[in-house]
Amino acid sequence: MEWKGSASPVHRLDIPGRVENCAVAAVVLNRGCAEAIRKGRERVEIALEAAEQQGAMSLIELDYVVVFERPKLLTGIGFDQSVRKVRRTRDGGHRPANSKRPGATLYRTMDLDVAGLFSSPEQHFLTMDGRDAVFLSMDRQSYHRSIFLDARAAPVDPNPHRRDLLPLLDAASGLPPSPRLAWIFHIAHCGSTLLSRAIDLPGANLVLREPPPLRQLAIESASSRRSARWSEKLALAHRLAARRFAEDEPAIVKANVPVNFILNELLELDPHAPAIFLHMALESYLLAILRDGAHRKWVDRVTDQLGPALFKRIGTLDARTTAERAAALWLAQTLIFSDALEVQSSARGLDAETLFSEPSRIVDAALAHLGVAARPRESELGEILSHYSKNPGQQFSEADRRERQANDRVRLAHEILEGRRWIERAPAATNLPQALHRPLVGEAIRLF
Repeated sequence: MEWKGSASPVHRLDIPGRVENCAVAAVVLNRGCAEAIRKGRERVEIALEAAEQQGAMSLIELDYVVVFERPKLLTGIGFDQSVRKVRRTRDGGHRPANSKRPGATLYRTMDLDVAGLFSSPEQHFLTMDGRDAVFLSMDRQSYHRSIFLDARAAPVDPNPHRRDLLPLLDAASGLPPSPRLAWIFHIAHCGSTLLSRAIDLPGANLVLREPPPLRQLAIESASSRRSARWSEKLALAHRLAARRFAEDEPAIVKANVPVNFILNELLELDPHAPAIFLHMALESYLLAILRDGAHRKWVDRVTDQLGPALFKRIGTLDARTTAERAAALWLAQTLIFSDALEVQSSARGLDAETLFSEPSRIVDAALAHLGVAARPRESELGEILSHYSKNPGQQFSEADRRERQANDRVRLAHEILEGRRWIERAPAATNLPQALHRPLVGEAIRLF
């Protein structure tokens, strides 16, 4: 397998491990034949997904290219032959195909403290890779330092740890309900990182910014290619996100855009979970999302990834330009949020312009709504507000944002009009409310 990207240990998720994954689907007996073990079919399906799908790697929301050849496993040869061909030594080497000791049973060892894994967030659930769950060692300050929890996370140890996924799925299904998890859902580039950092208070809560497994499962769902035991994987990702360092320090997840398209499935896991739906009016959103080349590429990429889900939500994919794609993405997410706010009594809407103009008031209201009995020091909040939220080393204030927005309103006027006209033509826009219900503070602000 070849990675065209960083050589960080986080990225080196090796193909030999993927190949070995197929071996665990069988127990090799003395007579040289194989007997499928419990849930063997699911194990094979999950192992083969690693060879057939690139999704498990692209989850870490980076633009790396993964190149590998599909291994010819379980096709035209017996289980026993397949297993022996991929057998590995403890030090990571490979035994010859004919080196299996007589009477040996091949299995993958697992030194897993299940109780500890499910009770503490010290092992961050980084991603699912085939039949492996991949973890990073984190402490509370690691989470606080991590602007995002994908490959940009700041772990205690940068070397990831692999654990068998299937036993985790089995174990999770037999556990009592997890602690309540709170949510920040957002439509992208609308202040969600700012809000999540402003309410991130070590000793009072635990904020997880965009944990990748949720995005992974959302992309699978959006492409109509849900993997084996998808719902159980979602429940596992939810449970591991809900872990706390202390009982009175609730976990809060800032999700990302694809997760909005599995909102119903997530909220079914806890219909009374407190949630904030961070959104923008159409013009403000287009100004934010079209302002430079990197943002525009993101719009094109994510609308490609979410194409079937977008079509299901708004009934059309007739969006030819980036401005029209951005408008379509805004419409789909706004309708999702509107529907959720109608039925989720514990959810609140928040217009990003209100967050930007009244940050102290919004931070206090958000913490109270999400179940956190604390607030940041004024000096700490001021430091966050005076810098770019995704790059704390860069000075960036609300005055800077407003100046940029005013300039972009002139520069992007034609595309703003193009996006507005697309919304006016879209049949699904007839279901668009004037404003989202249940604002976190004050009066609801017009969307369009």
